[in-house]
Amino acid sequence: MEAGGLRRLYTSAMNDENMHDARCDCRSGLVSLRSERSVADTVAAMQRVIDARGIRLFALIDHAAEARAAGLAMPDTVVMIFGDP
Repeated sequence: MEAGGLRRLYTSAMNDENMHDARCDCRSGLVSLRSERSVADTVAAMQRVIDARGIRLFALIDHAAEARAAGLAMPDTVVMIFGDP
């Protein structure tokens, strides 16, 4: 999904036209978006919109939970891998 499509998806999930700190790495296709909400609220909102649009969620990777399991601390960090193959 291109950056514009992800911005529209994010805006639908967050009901927020004020995008903050959107970045796209054109080589990898990775798009990062900053949310004013908590990580848990942002992930839940994105999941609802992804499900409603019939987009497949391939993986949800909670880096902070894995760090805690290893006895380490890090800020909440979740990677959502989704697409429409």
